[in-house]
Amino acid sequence: MSVIEVQGLTPLEGEIKIQGSKNAVLPMMAAAILHKGTTVIENVPRIQDVFCMLGILDSIGCKCRLEGNRLKIDASVVTETEIPKEFVKSMRSSIIVSGPLLGRMKRAVTSFPGGCSIGERPIDLHLTALDALGARVEEDGEELLVTANELTGADIYFPFPSVGATENALMAAVLADGVTVIHGAAREPEIEELCLFFTEEFDGFGKLPADVQQSTMNDYADQGIGLMMDYIYDHLAEFKTLVTNGGERYDEFMHRVVELNSATTYRYIEAVGSDAVTAGRLTPELMHMISSACFSGIFEAVAHDMGRDEAKAYVERLCLFFRAGWQAIFDPQFAALVDLAAQMPDAPVQDVAARLVEARGGAP
Repeated sequence: MSVIEVQGLTPLEGEIKIQGSKNAVLPMMAAAILHKGTTVIENVPRIQDVFCMLGILDSIGCKCRLEGNRLKIDASVVTETEIPKEFVKSMRSSIIVSGPLLGRMKRAVTSFPGGCSIGERPIDLHLTALDALGARVEEDGEELLVTANELTGADIYFPFPSVGATENALMAAVLADGVTVIHGAAREPEIEELCLFFTEEFDGFGKLPADVQQSTMNDYADQGIGLMMDYIYDHLAEFKTLVTNGGERYDEFMHRVVELNSATTYRYIEAVGSDAVTAGRLTPELMHMISSACFSGIFEAVAHDMGRDEAKAYVERLCLFFRAGWQAIFDPQFAALVDLAAQMPDAPVQDVAARLVEARGGAP
């Protein structure tokens, strides 16, 4: 097993170029099939999946030219409707070519990614969408033939959102006769919007004067949590899917939210002059654990199908719980009292209370 050791504490500086998104460019390349002309895509990442998609487009008759990160696709003439098996095996997302091929040529031949397996398959939602538009789906071993005399707009129902199936349905529906409505479509921007909301809220608070931040922290946090809960419940279907079926997407989303919250907390600590970090009461590991626990608790309301008002009530109590913990971290005197109580785990409650009152100079 390879090991990478990173020694920090050295400031980094410089510039890097951010390449385009693979998940964005692949469906764009597939969508170019629908256009009987030339499509130009900028900032195309030079990665294996892109080269695989270029191979698919070349194999069906498109003329492609990738110069640097600028891609030209001339789909004036499409001569083939079969996606070679070697490309399907190399890139599972090659299935998204079926929708635009069917839309333009009324025929698409592909194979099951990784072979045909018994039971529910990753592409079943794709086939359901194409069938709803009027396509005929025929299976012959690992080969899959999708044909249609005409495609007609329809209501397409997904039991849960799928990005690839939504993309395929969209592209197949472009040249269909009539209106297509996709129910349960993947709506990734909703998740992005919530992250944007966090960013704007945190940045807005960070721009306030230090004394205002310190005096309004609790009120600002309560307001922000309330707005966040309303946003989640305004888009409940998307967040329910993210929380219960998101897998890596949910992990990535939580990581982003935790990182945003952690960065804001550190800025707050610096702004108000707290010694929480320098005194060792707050470490990066503890910061991550607290933020993760807080937001995981918030999304438990979604996972357990709570209504909006019930969820808000539980989250309000949850925030009160974490607020007490934060007080122990930010307030040195309070932290000392907590440590004192921890030193008396078996003492009667009244004895602990008496010691705490004594430590506070007689103040209750």
